[in-house]
Formats: sequence, C-alpha cells, structure tokens
Amino acid sequence: MYTNISHFINLLGVKFFSHTLFYDIQGKHLIPVINSFYSSQTEDILSSLSASDLELIGDGRCDSPGYSAKYCSYTMMPLTTHQIVTSEFVQVSQASTVAMEKLGFSKCVEKVGETNRIGLIATDRHAGIRKL
Repeated sequence: MYTNISHFINLLGVKFFSHTLFYDIQGKHLIPVINSFYSSQTEDILSSLSASDLELIGDGRCDSPGYSAKYCSYTMMPLTTHQIVTSEFVQVSQASTVAMEKLGFSKCVEKVGETNRIGLIATDRHAGIRKL
C-alpha cells in the first residue's frame, strides 16, 4: 500500500514520509479506529437479531488451496439479513492447516453464542466441522 501511494506522491514532486512512519501512523491511528467501528457494527447487528434463534450460514476461506495454507478467515452471517455478524482470522501457528477452518468456525460460534441463541448453522462439508 505504501509503495503505490509513495510512487504517486513522487510523481507529483511532493516530499513524502518514510514507509516506517507510514506504517507507524497506520498502526497507531487508522487500524484502532477501523477495529472499533467494526466491533460496534457487529454488536449492533447481533443485538438487533437477539429476538429469535439465529439461522446462520458460514464458510472459511484459506489463502491457498490444499494442505499448505498459512491463513484462514471464517465468516458467518444470518440467512435472512446477509449482514456479516462475525469473522475470525486463524493462522497455521494456532492450529494445523487442516484444522484452521474448524477453529475459525468454533470461534465464530462462541462469539455469536455469547449474546444470541443459534437455531441452525449451514456450512460446507468440512470433516472437522461435521464432527464438532
């Protein structure tokens, strides 16, 4: 991201700060604001759905196909509103490559289950999730 912005600014002939300062500012100011906004949005969505049992759909997506993935993100949303209520990011250091999707699923169910009753979950045919 820094490279693209820096290249554009340099084409304009304007001085620009270093990549170290860029990522420092991003980490201290931008990312906390985004995380706070995301958390408040998901809390609002979950509280608006708390009246009945939730019917959720979920799926995990790994960064590469097969058994060599390093990262996996698992996302869940209600069947009726199609708004993402939770998303979890799992690294291979937290679980084996084949167990990352199961761990992401477990974290999502745990997070949603803290405030809501889950009536139904639809997901793919992942063997670990089926056993769980």
